[in-house]
Parts: sequence; structure tokens; C-alpha cells
Amino acid sequence: MLDKEYIVREIWSDWWNGKGDDGLIFPEASYKHHILTEWVNDNYGDDNYDWSKIGQLNYNFKDYYDELIVILSIKLDTLTARI
Repeated sequence: MLDKEYIVREIWSDWWNGKGDDGLIFPEASYKHHILTEWVNDNYGDDNYDWSKIGQLNYNFKDYYDELIVILSIKLDTLTARI
């Protein structure tokens, strides 16, 4: 099983590789980094994920993040429609 800090660092580095802004220097300033850290902390050791394969964990987190964005978009649309 990979170390939690290693998992967060590697996934974050992959997400920010080649981006124009500098999310690698102050990752804690990003809400996306917070979501990643929370996902790892909440799910670490769960049998639904293979905690020994960083590439697979990266895909698992991407799926989670994409799903979260859809849910938040639906909630925002619902709130906007009420205004």
C-alpha cells in the first residue's frame, strides 16, 4: 500500500503538469487540492481501490472529481432556477 502523502503528491503533480499557473508551489491554496486530500483520507485502505497502483488511483480520483462536479453543477442549476 502506497503512503497517503505520496499518493496526494503524485496525483496532484500529474494534474498540474504543464499548467500555466503554479499549483505545485502552493497546492494547499487550491480547493481542488483540498478535495484530493479529503478523498484520499476518506477512502484510504478501502477495498474498492488498489492502493498500490498510483496510475489507477489517479483515474479513480478523476472519476470521483468528475462526478462531484456534475453533482455540484446540478445543485447550482437548481439554486439558480429558484432565483
